[in-house]
Amino acid sequence: MLLNYPRLAPVDLALGQWAYAHSAFGIQLSILLGQLGGGVGSLIIATSLALILYFRLQDRIAAGLIVGGVALSWILNAICKGLLGRPRPEFEHLVHTTGNSLPSGHAMAALTLGVLVWLIFSRHFPASRRVGLLLALTWVVLSGAARLVLGVHYFSDILAGYLMASIVVITLGLIYSQLSSPTAAMSRP
Repeated sequence: MLLNYPRLAPVDLALGQWAYAHSAFGIQLSILLGQLGGGVGSLIIATSLALILYFRLQDRIAAGLIVGGVALSWILNAICKGLLGRPRPEFEHLVHTTGNSLPSGHAMAALTLGVLVWLIFSRHFPASRRVGLLLALTWVVLSGAARLVLGVHYFSDILAGYLMASIVVITLGLIYSQLSSPTAAMSRP
């Protein structure tokens, strides 16, 4: 029951019922996305990409921002979940979960990682911007939808995760732009 969020209840319930556990393939894909996009999985992906940025592309600022952004996303998520205390949906959860529901940590991490990677790699490979954007958006949308399929989040949890991650990404994107601009690079010793 959505006692704390009664206006969201009809939308959350309808979308949750629509997405929940329709196919074995959808469930398996959602479990995989959950593992890749969870705290450990997203930090492993971020660290792997950071190593590529650091050693192959010599972009130390981007390497730190990707790992820091994903870590910040999970820290902010934990704080918000503790403050908001929204219980998880009453569907049978198809994966083990702990803690509160709002906002979705997987949605936050997916948007943070996907968009930061797109922003940074677009700077290094501008010809691939469109393909990169398509891949990032696919990752973000599928990661959010997976949480509905598994019955562990409400739709509004996912939207809240995306909103919070957008603030993180905009902030870090501005920092990256400032720190990696040609004038900033020339002023560094």
